[in-house]
Amino acid sequence: MSGAMGLRRERAVLIGCLRQGLRLARDVNLDLDWLTKAAFQYVGDSVWGPLAPPAVGVRPQCK
Repeated sequence: MSGAMGLRRERAVLIGCLRQGLRLARDVNLDLDWLTKAAFQYVGDSVWGPLAPPAVGVRPQCK
């Protein structure tokens, strides 16, 4: 899966989860603080995901 397609899918999953959480909160009259914490946790986990190492023989360019 290409990078752009992967990000698009991840964003769609996150939005779907948030919508489901909003419906759940509405249906059972919950505060939204739990949903906010869950969303930040999800995003925080994805930010610190593994990075691919640089290709062999390629020097990073600094500006």
